[in-house]
Amino acid sequence: MKLSIWMIANRLSSLDLELNISENAKPVLKSARSVYATNCVHVYQSGNDVICNGEGDLIRIKDARVTEAFEIVQCVFDFYEDWFTNIAELIRKKNYREVVNECWPVFHNPLILFDGNCRVLGLSEQYEEDDMDEEWKYLSAYGYSSLDAISYMRYNSLNQDFTRMGMQKFSFEGNMNYPGITYSLYSDEMLCGRLNLLEKDRSLNPGDYQILELLANCLKSGLTEQETDTPDDRKTNLFYNLLDGKQVNDHHLSIQLTYQGWQKDDTYQIFLLEADSPENDKSIMEMLALTIMQHLSSCCILQRFPYLIILCDIDRYKGAPIKEILLSLTKGGNIRIACSLSSQGIRNCSFLLKQASAAIEYGRLLTPEIYYFEFFDHAMDYIIESSSLEDSVQACHPDVYGLWKKRRKNHDEMFDTLKCYLNNERSLVNTAQALFVHRNTLVYRVHKLTELLHDNLDDIYTRDYIKLSIRTLELFEEKFLNTKKQH
Repeated sequence: MKLSIWMIANRLSSLDLELNISENAKPVLKSARSVYATNCVHVYQSGNDVICNGEGDLIRIKDARVTEAFEIVQCVFDFYEDWFTNIAELIRKKNYREVVNECWPVFHNPLILFDGNCRVLGLSEQYEEDDMDEEWKYLSAYGYSSLDAISYMRYNSLNQDFTRMGMQKFSFEGNMNYPGITYSLYSDEMLCGRLNLLEKDRSLNPGDYQILELLANCLKSGLTEQETDTPDDRKTNLFYNLLDGKQVNDHHLSIQLTYQGWQKDDTYQIFLLEADSPENDKSIMEMLALTIMQHLSSCCILQRFPYLIILCDIDRYKGAPIKEILLSLTKGGNIRIACSLSSQGIRNCSFLLKQASAAIEYGRLLTPEIYYFEFFDHAMDYIIESSSLEDSVQACHPDVYGLWKKRRKNHDEMFDTLKCYLNNERSLVNTAQALFVHRNTLVYRVHKLTELLHDNLDDIYTRDYIKLSIRTLELFEEKFLNTKKQH
């Protein structure tokens, strides 16, 4: 294991030291030597002191003998080698609690390991609940980040994107008294965990950052491996699992929705942004994600290069129109934007992501000169081309889908009225005869329908889309729902 001179200095901190080390001293040192050798620590006597020279960066150990100092420095290399071997084995066994506890002799500061859903996997047990701040007490008691902490990071730290891959410094107020560094762990472009190292008992320095980087790289693969005893509860951020149509634990989902201020049965919509060319690399998309987060802080912004996925609870969203905000932020940036239909229920967001992706594909093919696409305009093509009847059902006109569900739940007649009205080319006389109702009764129903529908029936595309949606829903009902009842 290669060390930096900072990492060595941290292990020697109990001695009387004088440091002359650059901030960017790298972990390139392989061992201690009594004579100079490349990428080694040269340990030699200088008067009453001992100098440890690591490629020009110096540690002066005051009032020391070179023989003893040499042994101490070489023991530092042995310590880190043994420590890292032990950490790797604990990660392999998924014993994250002990991983964190074994980090205390290295950092001498509190450490917290979260999974991708803000659940505590381990926190330094060398500190009691009352030794730290209110957030530490909450984490110790409940095993999850508090809603106050999540809200503070979302709304009071708009210049920081705490979902950005890698390491960031932080400093909070309120119930989080201690500054520190946080490291977002990603695997396959999915947030799978987070390390928070707090600055309590000693100041953090580049040696701590280097060890944290090493620890993070070792943890990534372990956190994304599926555990056999919890097949529906992977450590990765559950919003990614929802988008991929995977199983998600109800309890953990409820906690995440609480962080967002959302409800399971709210109405959701997805906006998808795509980088148009190789010039729009990851760093540019990350900057764009941070900018969008500042303007749409109540939405969930997920990164999956070359895409940004914006999941919005439109029942709770109270800001300016999302479309206008995104168009303004991406103006001139060659970023394609697409939006899905709206759908009730957070578990339907995998269908919404497919819709937004399809809108970009259709838009790129049919209208390459523009950069904003709505799935609504391509829904009929999608339904016709789809190989999945369930995908087609979710792509049906939202108003028609709502009327269909009302009919199944309480035998509401509006779905059948709309079907008959369109089949009879909107003739009141012919529709009334077909339904065996009085004309005035039909006029009332049609008036009510026009209030329920968000789109104008005078538009040919809207009428065709509604008629195709009606046929799709009836087919689904016949093939699946009625069949289930018979069995």
